[in-house]
Amino acid sequence: NQNPFAVTADEARSIIALTYGMITMIDDAIGRVLQRLKELGLAENTVVIFTSDHGDYMGDHWLGEKDWLHEEIVHVPLIVVDPRTDADATRGTISSVLVESIDLAPTFVEALGGSVEDNLWLEGQSLLPLVNPGAASPGDINAAASREAAICQAEFSSLELHNDFVASTKGQLRATMIRTDQYKYILTEIGPNLLFDLEQDPTELDDRIDDPALAGVRSELHERLFEWYRARTNEVTRIEPSDDPDRIGQDAREGVFIGYWEEADAAADAAAHLL
Repeated sequence: NQNPFAVTADEARSIIALTYGMITMIDDAIGRVLQRLKELGLAENTVVIFTSDHGDYMGDHWLGEKDWLHEEIVHVPLIVVDPRTDADATRGTISSVLVESIDLAPTFVEALGGSVEDNLWLEGQSLLPLVNPGAASPGDINAAASREAAICQAEFSSLELHNDFVASTKGQLRATMIRTDQYKYILTEIGPNLLFDLEQDPTELDDRIDDPALAGVRSELHERLFEWYRARTNEVTRIEPSDDPDRIGQDAREGVFIGYWEEADAAADAAAHLL
């Protein structure tokens, strides 16, 4: 097998056994955390979210680890537990709505009583209306369920790639996936691009990128991905002036400065703005 990332059957069995062991360890640890919340009287006012940043091949597609965009990697667990009575209507149910990891931050904000409606920095959509419809307006619920596609990116410049890719620059060693309920389109800088029909081919073994019957689907998903690139939030951070005289100048030294090579330059510009 010339695939440098391929795993053998014995390696796959070892990976599966080790992964199941880690799952058991995580399950035990979560149980201790939840028990402690009960003991401290915090279980009834704590929203708990269990998820992961990626999956693992465990031998599927003859691969190990996490370095591509098959469902084994991008379809991660997501369990949301809202203890409030308004969430009883959805308790114990399963949703097939497409979500992204960036949805977690606005979910946390809304769970704490904040608003994300006019927030320029949060690109995700709060999941709270799906979990707790009693606390959301119908418009919020429709917005939460309206995502038609999910986006995921892979960057693999750190891998020891096959000789065919050695000449590629590190900036080209990345791929972007757009996934709808039925299709998955993957755009790569080193090619070829990929297209899968997840209804007919859930294991993603039949690349349909050159299938004339799906030419329209390919073009539509490519344009959707381009729209997503154009709509990404690119505004830089800004420091709001403080009315507190004790904080004049201190604000200039806090936060993350974007668009500056040197922190001192950013602090000087911010201090000049505050004064």
